[in-house]
Amino acid sequence: MKATIKVKDLSLEVCIGAYPEERGKKQKILCDIDISTDISDVVVSDNLEDALDYMERVNEIQEYFSQHSPHLIETAASAIADMCLKHPRAEHVRVLLKKPSILEDAEYAGICIEKGKGVE
Repeated sequence: MKATIKVKDLSLEVCIGAYPEERGKKQKILCDIDISTDISDVVVSDNLEDALDYMERVNEIQEYFSQHSPHLIETAASAIADMCLKHPRAEHVRVLLKKPSILEDAEYAGICIEKGKGVE
């Protein structure tokens, strides 16, 4: 049985940006993550150990940004996708990163990437 684990608008305070005025200060980014997985075992066992635990993914992403300050959101989105795909039950991931306060006349600037196991 296929399913998609979703995390929407995960709020992260990170040091990210290519421009000098962005570096050295934290800014808010929002992250949406969709992870495709097979839940056939989990619906029978009802055991978290058989599941793709979204809290583990969120904790790993928060840890990444506590130790890394990428210049580009493309780099950050790719790193998040790779973290998600490391889980053996993850088959495909879609990551949308949004910088909500970067453009005065737009809701956000961002990037959406998709990766799957064995596909770039």
